[in-house]
Amino acid sequence: MNRYFSVKIQIISQEHKLNVFKLKYHIIIMKKRGTPVRTQNYLNNYSNQLLSCKRSTRARTQNYLNNYSNQLLSCKRSQLTIFIIVAILVVAIVALFFAFPKLRTAVGIEKLETPENFIQTCLQDAIKENVEIISSQGGSLEPSLSVLYNDEKIQYLCYTPQKYQACVVQVPFLEKHIEDEIKNSIKEDVDFCFNSLKENYDDRGYIASLKPGEIIVELLPQKIVTTINTEFVFSKDGTTQRRETFRVVLNNNLYELVAIAQSIMNSEISFGGGVEQFYMELYTDIKIEPLRPFTEDTTIYILTDRNTQDKFKFAFQSWDLG
Repeated sequence: MNRYFSVKIQIISQEHKLNVFKLKYHIIIMKKRGTPVRTQNYLNNYSNQLLSCKRSTRARTQNYLNNYSNQLLSCKRSQLTIFIIVAILVVAIVALFFAFPKLRTAVGIEKLETPENFIQTCLQDAIKENVEIISSQGGSLEPSLSVLYNDEKIQYLCYTPQKYQACVVQVPFLEKHIEDEIKNSIKEDVDFCFNSLKENYDDRGYIASLKPGEIIVELLPQKIVTTINTEFVFSKDGTTQRRETFRVVLNNNLYELVAIAQSIMNSEISFGGGVEQFYMELYTDIKIEPLRPFTEDTTIYILTDRNTQDKFKFAFQSWDLG
């Protein structure tokens, strides 16, 4: 459109130059003929024509500008309308993909999650939550012999009701006890996650089946590993796949905290209180806070990993043998 307008203006300019040339030519001819009066009349007439031509040129120019502006405005309105329509279509498509997960998988936008990743994602929060509860209560989900601290029941790891008697260990195999507590606390979550896994594959056209198996929880250095021996078989388009073992890994240093707690308990039984400083010098990454005396004969220990902020709390009761 700009190019068209520029060509029109150039044509008008050329017409004006041609008229000026014609005027000069007629003036020369009239002078040669020696007719001043006719020459003056001719000049007056031509001046009026030239002025009219200039006025006409301005009017034509204004008309071109008005037409161009109207066309440009119409073009912008059309572009805005197209943009709005495209935006509405994009929003509608995105909404459909979120509302119907099957559609995302069918068009290849969302890949089907592997069984291992699905179980890891589904179970890790439940395991973490239960581990934190068990760790804050002396290793038990429901402490049998406990003391109340900040609305939490904390298990006694060593206790005696008799004065001047050494305390009796309440949880002889603490590590194994905690592993069993974690396992029992997540059984319902394991069933839920595997049923969700099967449903997820069924919805995507697979034929899936489950055969529940044993759950094993292990406290290991810097991590807690949950192994689930559940068989999961899924088939589609003549291809069958099988998974028999699933592992969920939680980064947590409960293994070391429990080992130190057992060592502190043995030292308390053998030598009495005041051993925390020795253990903090021995394990520099572990903070040991004894709340002594919490009651007349009870000490609460809070062990914290300085790097991960993992905690383990337990109670200890013993009469001073003096």
